[in-house]
Amino acid sequence: MRSLRPLLALALVLLATGLPRLAAEEMPEAKRARGKRETVLAGIDVARRTLKDVEKLYGPPDVVDKTPTPPGYSEIEYRWERPGRNKLAVRTRNAEGEPERLVEVDVWGEKPTGRLGRTGQGLTLGSTLRAVERIYGKRYVVLRPADQGRLALWIAWDDDWSFHLDFDEHQRINHIQVARNEEE
Repeated sequence: MRSLRPLLALALVLLATGLPRLAAEEMPEAKRARGKRETVLAGIDVARRTLKDVEKLYGPPDVVDKTPTPPGYSEIEYRWERPGRNKLAVRTRNAEGEPERLVEVDVWGEKPTGRLGRTGQGLTLGSTLRAVERIYGKRYVVLRPADQGRLALWIAWDDDWSFHLDFDEHQRINHIQVARNEEE
């Protein structure tokens, strides 16, 4: 039981502060996912695509939010919030003089609208935990158990990539995030 204390403390911090980005190195090796890592959400491959590619798919963003950063760095969130479509957010980062890199893609909704709400391996908004385990396996960390609110999961393959899932009150996915983990 003593070895669970750090994980329980992490879970309490996450509940108190929301669900921040986590590096896979914080995940116990025994919980890291195996197999092909997920880098695609909503038709956007975070590993290979650019913001221009996202704009070709979805048009110009509805909201651009520049996050305060230390001098010499930039972090920008672009959001698409069209009526009748799932909400999409893309976050980019870069050092001064460097091109913007995609680092996160988030989608919110009850079910996919076209590719908006579908991962590269076929998981969709509205899916259950059973679908998650069928596609990605049972190696993950429960950030928030269902009996303490809405279920939230964290899946990480290596130090570079992680995947977050939030579920609604009916235990169906209503938020998916694919993230490239980087040093801040």
